[in-house]
Amino acid sequence: MNKNLLRFGASIAVLCSAAPFSSAFAQDAKEPAKENSETIIVTGVVRAANKLDTSISVSSLDMKSLQNSAPRGTTEALKSIPGVRAEASAGGGNSNIGVRGIPVSTGGQKWVQAQEDGLPIQLFGDSNFNAPDAYYKVDSNLARIEAVRGGTASTMTTNGPGAIINFISQTGKNDGGSISFEKGVSYNNNRIDGGFGGHLSDDIYYFIGGHYESGGDTRDMDYNGTEGGQIRASLTKEFGGKNFMRVWVKGLDKKEATFMPQATWVDGCTVTSLSSTTPVGACGKYGDPVTRQANNSPYLNKFITVIDGVPVQRDGADGIHVKSLSFGGEFNAEAGNGWVVNDKFKVAKISGDFIAPFTDVVLDASQIASRYGAGVTATYFNGPHAGQAVNATNLRANNGNDLLQEIAMFDTEIKDAGNFANDLKVSNSFDLGTYKVDLTMGYFHMSQNFVEAWHWQQMLADVGDNTSLINLSNGATQGGQLGYNKGFNWGGNARNYDFKHTADAPYIAATIKADKLTIDASVRRDSIKQQGVQTEATTKNIDVNGDGIISLAETGISVNSGINASTTNINFKVDHTAYSLGLNYKIQPDMAVFGRYSNGASFNSERQYGNSAATNPSGNLTAKGREFFVDVVKQYEIGLKWQTTKLLPGKLNFATTYFHADTEESQTNTTTIPPVPYNITYTSKGLETEIIWKYNDLTLNGSVTYTDAVINSNTLTPTNVGHRPRRQAPWIYSLSADYKFGKFDLGANLNGTADSYGDFQNWFKMDGFATVGAYVTYHMSDKLTLSLNANNLFDTVGFTEGETDNGRYFKVDGSNNYNMTSARPIAGRTISARLKYNF
Repeated sequence: MNKNLLRFGASIAVLCSAAPFSSAFAQDAKEPAKENSETIIVTGVVRAANKLDTSISVSSLDMKSLQNSAPRGTTEALKSIPGVRAEASAGGGNSNIGVRGIPVSTGGQKWVQAQEDGLPIQLFGDSNFNAPDAYYKVDSNLARIEAVRGGTASTMTTNGPGAIINFISQTGKNDGGSISFEKGVSYNNNRIDGGFGGHLSDDIYYFIGGHYESGGDTRDMDYNGTEGGQIRASLTKEFGGKNFMRVWVKGLDKKEATFMPQATWVDGCTVTSLSSTTPVGACGKYGDPVTRQANNSPYLNKFITVIDGVPVQRDGADGIHVKSLSFGGEFNAEAGNGWVVNDKFKVAKISGDFIAPFTDVVLDASQIASRYGAGVTATYFNGPHAGQAVNATNLRANNGNDLLQEIAMFDTEIKDAGNFANDLKVSNSFDLGTYKVDLTMGYFHMSQNFVEAWHWQQMLADVGDNTSLINLSNGATQGGQLGYNKGFNWGGNARNYDFKHTADAPYIAATIKADKLTIDASVRRDSIKQQGVQTEATTKNIDVNGDGIISLAETGISVNSGINASTTNINFKVDHTAYSLGLNYKIQPDMAVFGRYSNGASFNSERQYGNSAATNPSGNLTAKGREFFVDVVKQYEIGLKWQTTKLLPGKLNFATTYFHADTEESQTNTTTIPPVPYNITYTSKGLETEIIWKYNDLTLNGSVTYTDAVINSNTLTPTNVGHRPRRQAPWIYSLSADYKFGKFDLGANLNGTADSYGDFQNWFKMDGFATVGAYVTYHMSDKLTLSLNANNLFDTVGFTEGETDNGRYFKVDGSNNYNMTSARPIAGRTISARLKYNF
């Protein structure tokens, strides 16, 4: 990492002395424009362009609209983007993001590339415990978000054939800034957020901003689920013409709770026998738990894990803890004869932890003996009822139910998630009389470290608002832990990863413009090299509590020293040639139609390690190995964009796109024991529509997406063919309104989804739901505002993820019906107040 940094610094110094720098396509140097079809787009295009001149589906969200919607996390800021299903239920990270029916079959953001100022935040969007949304925090540093769905997402980035979501930073080109203090009204949270920028001289400007947050108790956890913040600074020097150079640095150190699937009632399931292939009867919808309930509890936070054979106390309050120091820059130089050189780079040093409780098994008090041994009794280990006997009567008095649960505590050390990225390109424009040609040739390089150590614990607890640990009389538990390093009842989960991934991608893109017609084509050759070793654990008996006795809980503990005969070697390279062809025709100055065909890919990484069908013992690919590591998406789309003042009073921006995607996916689910690899193909098609209407002091923004997605083939479960992919709703929609009068701004937003299934079998249905947000802002003066924001105002219950696909359906309360499962609910109502000073 340091050598790369020194080399790149030297190369910049040479370039600085050899060429005059200039202002850039003015793209990233500009502050956010207001959202309309005249917005200049810099994501997924050869050169910065007007939206009406592009043959892609693209949306832009500015910071003001984001603040009004009061997102409680990075993913929640994306909920209003057409075609994007942002499952903002996870908290501080680890969110699932899908696009246009291309499914999220396990988790993460596999088909979406999240970028910061045009460079990937992480190389892979679905690496276990390493999703990009954990490493980017929305605050005053953000100028706007641009989102490209389909189209050139296949060729303008690596690992993003479904979409590019680009977080574009403030630069200080416009002088001024703000500082705000936000206080949770209905929940415990305190946040200070601010940034300011301006000119040091006519051609030098800066921006510095960040935030600090403490609290984050959105689900009545009774402890600070959030603690920490970030700071970012940039400095830009313009050299005249199109030449400029910018450098930036960012520090992030923040802990945020993440929320996993939890014990959830199922209503209407009359199944008396259930196999992996043939359900008998019909399973119904998920029930309605308390929206603020979560397994995240102070009574689960202090637990013991065994690392390299040594007992270590861990703290669940750390949640997702990210420690990151990164810096980078960009330069743009006119090199003569119309050629322009542009280079972006970043170096990031990242480490942290991922700790979160996941409901693995649900049972009731009558099942204690049958599961843990005849004659076994249970007592509370901690919590408000510590020492009390655990039986149906006491459980009902404490929690209103007689349920217990086995919780798999994800405890992962993220030892190194650092990366280095560089994107170098040269561009030119050629005037050929009736034709104008824009040509860009580039080379992208990124190296990504993936060094993790897994130590997952299995715990026994009750099901309530203050989840507490439970001990068993036979010694199978110790401090409420069902053994050590045995999450999901899997004795081998003390697993270590030590890998480096290297991506290289030359690409070329050209745009030909002739009067009303624009044709663009692009080709990208991605090659990703994967090297490293995955080591598994051996088992040992260890006297964890030091009492000189090896109890049942202290037997068979998974230990991984990093040197083990049970290893998986990885040493191979896979590649794919992506391409995209688009046409855009301006019917009239304010209306355009476009069409596009694209072929792109998303590459797999550690989710396929250990798959003997993919790699052989030496680490090389098997004959069919490439099929497991390269997942291809073929897409075509046809769209219309229209900006008019004739249809309605005021100004209307309208865009609609028909899309069709064929997807090939290979995947492995790590929460099943043993992890099972599988291959699936899907087809998704539909229509996404976006409108923006501005009339005097009223602004309306809305989108609706219809998606018809179906499983075409499934090697693991052929009976799922013809079913809808899990977590894929046929309809998603959003609507927001903003109205200004006098000293007040009033606004509301609606985000909704139709029914979806929690599994590929389409047995368990998750009801559709819609959440409402609202805000009111009072302008106390020209510079001072006071705002009140509500998120999920009506405390709507909704689920984004079910785990029945992994066999988590349970019979409790003496019933012969499957009436419990594990599912992830959205957060309930949160209200906050913000005082903001602009200067």
